[in-house]
Amino acid sequence: MRTPTSNAEQQPGDILWDDIFHINPCGFAVPKNPLPELSTHESRGFSLDPIYEYKGFAIKCDVPYREFDMAKLAGDCGVKVHGYVLRTYKDYPELQLCRVGLVMEIGRPLADYIKTISDIEPEKLRVKNEMISVVERLHTERRMVHGDIKPANFLICQDSKIRLCDFKSGRPEDEPVELWGPLVDDLGGTAFTDRYQNKHREQYVPPTRNDDWYALAISVWELYTGKTPFESISDTEELRDHRRTGQTVDLTEVKDSETREWIRKILREGDALA
Repeated sequence: MRTPTSNAEQQPGDILWDDIFHINPCGFAVPKNPLPELSTHESRGFSLDPIYEYKGFAIKCDVPYREFDMAKLAGDCGVKVHGYVLRTYKDYPELQLCRVGLVMEIGRPLADYIKTISDIEPEKLRVKNEMISVVERLHTERRMVHGDIKPANFLICQDSKIRLCDFKSGRPEDEPVELWGPLVDDLGGTAFTDRYQNKHREQYVPPTRNDDWYALAISVWELYTGKTPFESISDTEELRDHRRTGQTVDLTEVKDSETREWIRKILREGDALA
């Protein structure tokens, strides 16, 4: 369990952790009553940080404090945050209520949706343009970098617009570079998905716009092919070695020539052998 660090006053839209969860005999936090899972984050074969549906909202718990700030900074480029999950800790009575999770709008994961439009070229074009637009707005209007662009981190929201989620690897563009290393250590590492990264991406190097664009290009490749990049490579270290040589996805699988050349241009700017 991470050490709670701040107080919060309950506001409309907030939910109390104790109303939903309890600690089971094994010491794990679990729902008091069964809740539908909207999605899970996969890590080395284990499901971590489930996102639950509760009273019409998506509930994500055990959120690092950094993600609260970045989700707020993202504004309308991110899925709407309606409130926070607040928890009391008997070992930290001076803190009273602490923010430990997000209460968000429920959206449809783009990673699931693109599997349903494999033969609908106009819809793929529309989705591609919306993906590009929201990343551009994040960079230019919000002046921030996402840091972990991939189809799983795009959501189709209730107004049918595509927005981003999962901002724990994000950073403001004007944040001093020297703060990134201590921040990574404080958070116990940052999350980015190797399959979508360029050869230069490293944990202790702050993400940039170019990193987002490269990952977006790989995501658009996935949109147009319906395939997971480097799906034949399951070992994490092998995957990292593979991308560090500049190897990338097979662009011949993208049949739309304009999209294929758009992807190629961005991948080459990231020093890929495209």
